[in-house]
Amino acid sequence: MKGKKKAVGFGAMAILLLAFYFLLPARLFQSPYSTVVYGADDELLGARIATDGQWRFPPNTELPKNYTQAVILFEDKHFYSHPGIDPLAIGRALWVNLKSGKKRQGGSTITMQVVRMALENQPRTYWQKTKELLLALRIELTYSKEEILALYAAHAPFGGNVVGLEAAAWRYFSRPSNQLSIAEYALLAVLPNAPSAMHPGKNTAGLLAKRNALLAKLLKKGVLDSTEYSLSILEELPTKPRALPNLTPHITQWANSNKVGQAFKTSIQPNIQQHTNMLVDRSYKTLRNNGVHNAAVIIADVETGQVIAYVGNTNAGKDHGEYVDICQAPRSSGSILKPFLFSAMQGSGQLLPNQLVADIPTFLAGFQPENYSREYEGAVPAGEALARSLNVPAVRELKEFGVSRFKQELQYLGFETVNRSAENYGLSLILGGAEVTLWDICAAYVGMAQSVLKENRNVSGNAMHFAVDDTLGKSPKQNPAAAFLTLKSLLTSNHGYGQSNSDQSFDANIAWKTGTSFGFRDAWAVGVNAKYVVGVWVGNADGEGRPGVVGAEAAAPLMFEIFSGLPNAVKWFLPPYNAMVKVKTCLQSGFLASPSCPEFKTLWATSGSENASICQMHKALMLSKDLKYTLTADCEGQEGSSVKSWFVLPPAWEYYYKKKNPGYETPPPIKPGCGTGNSNNPMQLIYPSVFQKVVMAKQVSGETGPVIFKLAHRNYRSKVFWHANDVFLGETTEKHELAVQLPTGSYLLRVVDEDGNELTQKFEVL
Repeated sequence: MKGKKKAVGFGAMAILLLAFYFLLPARLFQSPYSTVVYGADDELLGARIATDGQWRFPPNTELPKNYTQAVILFEDKHFYSHPGIDPLAIGRALWVNLKSGKKRQGGSTITMQVVRMALENQPRTYWQKTKELLLALRIELTYSKEEILALYAAHAPFGGNVVGLEAAAWRYFSRPSNQLSIAEYALLAVLPNAPSAMHPGKNTAGLLAKRNALLAKLLKKGVLDSTEYSLSILEELPTKPRALPNLTPHITQWANSNKVGQAFKTSIQPNIQQHTNMLVDRSYKTLRNNGVHNAAVIIADVETGQVIAYVGNTNAGKDHGEYVDICQAPRSSGSILKPFLFSAMQGSGQLLPNQLVADIPTFLAGFQPENYSREYEGAVPAGEALARSLNVPAVRELKEFGVSRFKQELQYLGFETVNRSAENYGLSLILGGAEVTLWDICAAYVGMAQSVLKENRNVSGNAMHFAVDDTLGKSPKQNPAAAFLTLKSLLTSNHGYGQSNSDQSFDANIAWKTGTSFGFRDAWAVGVNAKYVVGVWVGNADGEGRPGVVGAEAAAPLMFEIFSGLPNAVKWFLPPYNAMVKVKTCLQSGFLASPSCPEFKTLWATSGSENASICQMHKALMLSKDLKYTLTADCEGQEGSSVKSWFVLPPAWEYYYKKKNPGYETPPPIKPGCGTGNSNNPMQLIYPSVFQKVVMAKQVSGETGPVIFKLAHRNYRSKVFWHANDVFLGETTEKHELAVQLPTGSYLLRVVDEDGNELTQKFEVL
């Protein structure tokens, strides 16, 4: 019987021990936290209130020493020596309360207060107090004293809806908790004692007395000297909670959706962010006079890929979509993608930087691109065409490179919104037919710059991000030589447009590109140097177009203003010679030099460029003795003739090139009696230049309009005779354009000049 009682006693004790062990819940606090966003130096950028309406920041495991000294001295001076409960304090409180018949004094330790906060402040009964005692003992077996203090500091009430030390530091002093004065720590130590009875703005006199009493204890304890004490009691109390910083509202909103209730550390540099916010706001005050209300900016560090400033929109108000994060919103690309085509064609060996490309009226499958100026250069170096953002050369280059191939290149670079079929985009892909985000644009330009840096030195960054654990943009490796040559072509000194609107001094070490979408809805500008990428978008979030929403006029000035305020001016990129080859090019045409080229230029190009096209524009012409005529092989009386290398552009190129380049010399005409010389045909069709289906447009009157044929002739005075299906249509001289009404059907166009030179081209009228 005695053994049975003993076994029952052991069993009961075991049950009690198990109950005591499992008394502690898996998660002590169930309260939600605020979403908090910090910058690169741990400065608060923004926060969103917790779902229960409290400002409760996620716990900070490292507490300031002065705060812990103050709170222990005020709340629980035996904190480090008791096991979670203080029997003497409890006994004293029980005696006082029983003697008075009221609850005048509490005996709670800091650990017991943690328990009470975890249990969400249940009514103060003796049973509840017993439960708190047991839980306090259990907590001390699981948590260290420092962890218990951190739990207390994170969940203590500080008046109103302010909970926790960190939230209180920012709401009352606009600083992090590790940057407060001893007087401010003392205030925060006494506040949780009775936060509803006294807090900043309520019962200030009583609160001041409690703070100063604690400061006196700190003086007596030796934490403060007399001078520090005298200065501390002079510090004024805050009068009310202050607004929290809101430097990056759109990143904060993103974090609140993706990192809710967490402390989110970013690479944003608060001083640069604040300055950028100011510049965007100042720009907006000017833009809104033209009915333009929205803008966005991203600044990234090239070497690390870190985003150091992020402005998702202006403070335009909800009626103008200020909550829309434009940095992540797909918008029409305009011309901002042209550098990636230029780079891809260099990388494939299809294009050399100074190679002449055609800039002439172009009709491709019903698509007729036009330059912004509505003029044509005839022929222009590829790098200059890129810098000046000429549309016609870009479209012709895309046709050569292939739309599907370029779409794949863009997707490789991280443009996730370029997701329609190549047929759907067509050649307009290079002029704004695709929608892209400012984030993806900046990430791709960061990748371009990083590709150059990686070739010359060890660069760790390989993507664009604003947090270490959140890579939001891709920056895959690009051809370093092509990237360098592309950026070199975009240097400020190479731009021939857009500067008339800007009176600021342009940094010669910035490569930049602008873009403008159809209908003046989107203005883009991106600048790159060896340290930063700055991307700017300007427009209206709702897509309304406005005159003047042009990249060079609306976005570029803001971009350069931002660059002027950035620290650490850097030199230009070092050429990635290890990824480059030397090639011999024709000085005039920019193609690989042929034996007929009279002048050469050796330059660094991408590996594979040695297989690029050879110059066909210098021709060895046999000239008459007086140099007035070109002689053909079947020409009689060639005595005294000479052979000369002559720079000869195709007739259509030449027609427009001569207007801009008066020094260009047209080859001498073929000597009469020497044959037609069709190998050097002086004519070239501009429209139709290839087989085309011509749609007869209706005019305002409702009648069908004419087809307008266009042709370039080296001798503009020459007569040209036009035929369609052997039916004579008419003749032209000087300006070779002919408007003709034609019924629907298939045709063979034949043009013949007065010297017998002939061209033919099939077309169809719909």
